Amino acid sequence: MNNFKKLLASAMALTMVTSVVPAVSTNVNAALLEGVCDANTFTSINPLLTLILDKDTDLESMEFAATDVPETDYKVSDYLDEGGLDLLEKAIDCADESQVERVEYLYNAGTLYFNYVNYRVADITITDFESYVEATTALQSLESLYYDFGGNLTNKQRDSVLTKINNLTRKIDNVGFDTTDTLKVYTEELKEKIEEFVKKETQNETSNLRNSITKTELTSFIKEIKADAKYKAFADEDPVIDIMEELDSWYDEIETVSAAINTRSNDAYKAMLDLQKSTTRDYAGNKVVTYLTMEDWEVYKEFKEEVIDVIYTMETEKFASKYYDASSKSYFVTNQELWSALSTFSGEKVNKDTNAGFLATVYNTSTGVFGWDVLETHMEAVIEAYELIDVELD
Repeated sequence: MNNFKKLLASAMALTMVTSVVPAVSTNVNAALLEGVCDANTFTSINPLLTLILDKDTDLESMEFAATDVPETDYKVSDYLDEGGLDLLEKAIDCADESQVERVEYLYNAGTLYFNYVNYRVADITITDFESYVEATTALQSLESLYYDFGGNLTNKQRDSVLTKINNLTRKIDNVGFDTTDTLKVYTEELKEKIEEFVKKETQNETSNLRNSITKTELTSFIKEIKADAKYKAFADEDPVIDIMEELDSWYDEIETVSAAINTRSNDAYKAMLDLQKSTTRDYAGNKVVTYLTMEDWEVYKEFKEEVIDVIYTMETEKFASKYYDASSKSYFVTNQELWSALSTFSGEKVNKDTNAGFLATVYNTSTGVFGWDVLETHMEAVIEAYELIDVELD
């Protein structure tokens, strides 16, 4: 028996298609007497039971396709059709308990084979294709069917299917990309799909929505992409691989954001909250520039790097000689989580109806600097002045 059949045998052993309660009888005749099978059922399946149960070979050596069995007028292939499968299902209940596994195995093999031949392989390998995607999808379907059911085909049937697969592969190579589904077009479509997904999950401000992308939502979205026929056609192309790898990296970013906004485990966040509770100085709004100490400056820098930079991009765009705020929040933080962090950052209440607080707001539209840039420049000048004083004192 070839390796493919062994693989098929293992797979079918794990995927039983019927729930079986073995008969308690010790032989076929006892099953009839005990009422497990009625007389009519027994008469109809007796030749099949005799064929299966008298076969001394083990399961792995059984043949399931057009196999002549010595000293009988019956073939296993005679039962690999809809009527035969019904008989096999009855045989599971009527068979000797010690032999029921063999009947189950044949039933599963027959089910697979019946599904295969009724899928009509010829319909998959159509002569002409309207697009590269259609042709590639047909090939994938054919290869999948061969992998699932090829072990139950005769040599002639297997050769025929393999020939179809080879011919279809060559045909696809010759079809190439047409104007309607080129790789470039699909890549742009995929990018647009991602943009729509991000907008839907992050920009809706309805109070009962999280306004962020969660792992569950990301997983569902990726699954939806991979179910599309075009993705299957272009999945191995570098631009598509790059896009999907970027999506996969979002899982790590979700973890990073989650860690950044955790007020219990993020030391930088905890230190900032503790400072605001304990300080007697007024650091609210632009007052922070006047009153911030060098010691507290270190806490602010850590909070900016470990929290704000992770969840919020402080950026500007220039238009007609003026700079405008073009900041944006991470895809993976909710509006409320962002507002809480910005409120802590600027020492003043921040929400969707106000600005982002002094430190995260554009301070000068002519230069494009934020309040944070003003504070940073000031504190660097203060530190430099103290260093000069130390040198003079020395």
